[in-house]
Amino acid sequence: MSFEKKIALFYTFGALLNKAIPFLLLPFYTRVMTVEDFGIYGIFMSLFSLSAVFVGLKPNTYIVKELSSKTNRAKDTHYIIVACFIIIPLSAFVVSPFIFFITKLSFDNEFNHFFAFVCIVILSVLQALRVVVESVYQANNKVFKVLVLQISVTLISAIFVFITYFFVGISWEERVLAEVSAAVFVSLIMFYFFQFNFRRFRRKLLKLKVIDSAKFLTPLVWHSLSVVVLNLSDRLILNYYFGQQVVGKYIAAYTISMVCGVVFDAVIRAWSPYFFANAKKSKHSELIVFRGSIYLSLLALFLGALVAIVLSNIYSLILPDSYSGLSMLIIIISFAYSIEGVRKFFCCYLYLSNSTKFIASLSLFTAFCNLILNFIFVPTFSDVGAAATTLISFLFMTCVTMVFSLKKRKELLELEVS
Repeated sequence: MSFEKKIALFYTFGALLNKAIPFLLLPFYTRVMTVEDFGIYGIFMSLFSLSAVFVGLKPNTYIVKELSSKTNRAKDTHYIIVACFIIIPLSAFVVSPFIFFITKLSFDNEFNHFFAFVCIVILSVLQALRVVVESVYQANNKVFKVLVLQISVTLISAIFVFITYFFVGISWEERVLAEVSAAVFVSLIMFYFFQFNFRRFRRKLLKLKVIDSAKFLTPLVWHSLSVVVLNLSDRLILNYYFGQQVVGKYIAAYTISMVCGVVFDAVIRAWSPYFFANAKKSKHSELIVFRGSIYLSLLALFLGALVAIVLSNIYSLILPDSYSGLSMLIIIISFAYSIEGVRKFFCCYLYLSNSTKFIASLSLFTAFCNLILNFIFVPTFSDVGAAATTLISFLFMTCVTMVFSLKKRKELLELEVS
């Protein structure tokens, strides 16, 4: 088995193990939390996802792209880590008024609003810093360290939630507080092992690295924001029309269907360093990379169909009776994320050509259309309409991405020949 295939296998296994923990805990959460509490927690996590985009700037693609093509990785690693650690707290400070505003709109009383705001900011910053560390390990093919970090975070979070449940209870507030405490604990340990990176630097070189990372990441913020809107707008609109109980059931279906997304994210972690290291190496290497993108896309579609069929028939064995009637949702959402997996594999060509502004523009347009479609379909078809809107949006974005990626591939090949 080739080195790349071993890495992909390790990432897939690790991601499945990492996500299996919350998946296996889903029956516990859906039984000890009311459907309404589960829905409010889902809204909190949706707002956290939105905040994390602005605070964290999603640096993983930038770090992997930079370090995969560098000869002096050690020196660049130190500068990239410090640059990201400078940008993240600054972005948190800048966007905190926006986070405060959206939490005020989403929570009905002053305590819930302020509590959610503080927890969202803390979680956003800590997750962003953890992503930086994971991406550095990923770019240097330190697969085991990535998996240990990811699984440790999930396990520690679950342990904190169980401790909270046995001593206090498990409303949405207690669950959020337990997860924030776990994130702080993990971050302190992580900082202990990474503190050697914070040593003396040449200010001019560090400044250039901060500017360079900001130029690459800023357009991707809008792309990531748009993807979050694709996943967030349906829940907020469902909550507006039908209440927290419908949102709770919808989020349960989403959690089950995300098996596809977990596998694709794991494979893309292994695929990205290999792609960026070989796409420009030679014409033969690029052809291998291109064929790999096609094979992985076909695998994504097959896996989506398989997951949709299996999970739509066995979910009733996992969830209590109050979560019945989710089969159609699971089928639609699984197909949607298999199509999104295809987009991610072909999107590497756009990252390679630094076409981040195009990615952002496409994502923003798709998110706008998704918002309109949700307002059209959700009032009539409820949660099925929301799931169908997600499928349509991902299909449109994937088709356009594939067309423009093939165009960029052609340009790169012509540039290589000349």
